[in-house]
Amino acid sequence: MFDALVDLRELLDRDRTDTLVVGTILSIATVSAPVVGVLLLGYAVRAIRYRVRGDGVPAFDGWRSLFGDGLRVAVTTGPLHVPAVAITIVVGYDRMLRGASSLTYIGHYAFSPDYGAVAALVAVAFLELAGGFLSVATLVALASSDTMGRHLLTDVVAVARRRRFHRVFGLVLGVGVAARFARLALGVIPFVGEPLGAAVSFVALVVAVSALADVVNRDGGDPLSSPLSDTPADGVDAAGTDGRLSEEHLSEV
Repeated sequence: MFDALVDLRELLDRDRTDTLVVGTILSIATVSAPVVGVLLLGYAVRAIRYRVRGDGVPAFDGWRSLFGDGLRVAVTTGPLHVPAVAITIVVGYDRMLRGASSLTYIGHYAFSPDYGAVAALVAVAFLELAGGFLSVATLVALASSDTMGRHLLTDVVAVARRRRFHRVFGLVLGVGVAARFARLALGVIPFVGEPLGAAVSFVALVVAVSALADVVNRDGGDPLSSPLSDTPADGVDAAGTDGRLSEEHLSEV
């Protein structure tokens, strides 16, 4: 867990200003162009691989590789959120919000809560929590191995069953929620609020993926993967694996 603080200090170092600035710009861009988030997903994959090897915080380079890794994450995790989105569309987002506030009518002689909307809201919250849990496990699995298809499912299950991952997911969830509220709070500040909020979001991403790398790298002396050789500046190591981790150790979990 403390490796995340090391990465945070490295990111905030003046020599890494370019990484922080690019990450902030991409975070801002996701508001109007969500597809840009694919690059941040790819960066998360690369950051996990770098931390496992002890290389610290990666720079933004090798954009084609970043996009490819991010697209793999998006394609494999997107379906996990379809059920929650479907319920929201059918019931209606506004109705669900009103349903939560309608609980104040419990016991009222003339009005009653919208229990259907409340049930939909609870279902969406549960489905999104489960989807988020599996999405993060998928991110870790893809960072450990580029295997897709049925082998990826096996890898995801292996990650999701690890107790260390359960603890780290709680941390990641807390960091994400805190960053979201911080971004909303900073957003009300004229001119600088949005960039500051985006910077906080990117910093939270680096902290979260650094903690997730700890799941890959160490778990009771039974690592999911082994360190690779040094990686050139383009983000692709001498073997051309872009920091991908050995599947041999992953299969031993």
